[in-house]
Amino acid sequence: MSKEGLCSLPTGCFLSGLYRNGNLQNTDICDDLPCITAAKYKCFDGNTPAPTPMPTPLPTPVPTPAPTPLPTPMPTSLPTPGTWPYKETPIVQNVTSITAVWGWIAVPSGNAITGIGRSSCDTINCINEFDYTMPQLSSGATHETVDISSSFDNRGWVGCSGDGLISGYYQVSCTELHCIETLQCATFALPAGIVISEERVADWSDCMSKEGLCSLPTGCFLSGLYRNGNLQNTDICDDLPCITDVKYKCFDGNTPAPTPLPTPVPTPVPTPAPTPFPTSVPTPEPTPAPTPLPTPMPTPAPTPAPTPLPTPVPTPTPVPDNWPIGCYVDSITSRLLPKLGYSGTDNTLESCLIACSALGYTYAGAQYGKECWCGNSMAGGRCAHWRRTAR
Repeated sequence: MSKEGLCSLPTGCFLSGLYRNGNLQNTDICDDLPCITAAKYKCFDGNTPAPTPMPTPLPTPVPTPAPTPLPTPMPTSLPTPGTWPYKETPIVQNVTSITAVWGWIAVPSGNAITGIGRSSCDTINCINEFDYTMPQLSSGATHETVDISSSFDNRGWVGCSGDGLISGYYQVSCTELHCIETLQCATFALPAGIVISEERVADWSDCMSKEGLCSLPTGCFLSGLYRNGNLQNTDICDDLPCITDVKYKCFDGNTPAPTPLPTPVPTPVPTPAPTPFPTSVPTPEPTPAPTPLPTPMPTPAPTPAPTPLPTPVPTPTPVPDNWPIGCYVDSITSRLLPKLGYSGTDNTLESCLIACSALGYTYAGAQYGKECWCGNSMAGGRCAHWRRTAR
């Protein structure tokens, strides 16, 4: 808008709002075209229901020339791999003009956040981009709000409950991290059988400390934030780099499995009394005695009794005599032990120590009860349990 030429929107999108930068009076007078610095738009991007195919204009006059003896000789037992029920290309929303003032900063209804972009400064009004999308099979979403006005003032997790995914937040009229007081959470309405994964954890300490985009894997949505540092005391941390970790959930191939057979008991012939054409004398049965199933009892796996999942921790090895070595705390901007060994309710200090040793790390530590973290070096003050994996 500041030079000759065309300002256009993506294909299938339409203009819905304009943003004027500057006032008609006061010292920041701006009253011409370059004062239009941002625009809102909406899109028709493939989420309309597919029309039903037209009915057959004329029924076929005769049965098929060669009917198959069974509905399907070998039905598939699982859906096609790689068919994921979400839109693969996130939409980018510029939120620079919204984060500069107080109020709601959120993506369009029915969507959830997949990435957050920031500029070179560290206050929350430097958030300049949301990437968002929705599951392809979603028929809408319900929204709820979560009050974090107290919990987000201190170190720890905040996030959505149940299957909720973060779709926005409310900030009051200041620019520090504690000014975010409410989360907006979206829960998608999906067909039966489409399920969302358990929560996973991603380390955002590096990307939230510099200009650029922090994004999640394809098909995954933001569900929680971890603040490292408190609003009071000696470890004050109240800007964007204090968000060091996030939680997220994914729609990663959990489409409903089809039934194992087209019919429970296939009929022995295509029709009880086929017409005399297209063959002059059809045989009474396609096969003398078709088997009802491809195999009477297929083996479930190559091994007679495979374990359903790898064992959560490797075979125990002797525990060193010189542990524990003390209690330590993460620094404000990074983790002392960067590798998440595993997370589970059966976590113990001993099993964490053994798991990190098997992964080739020198140090191990438990955090939040169920998380096991590994690394090869550490430094800092004393705060939480840590153990070393080798003598």
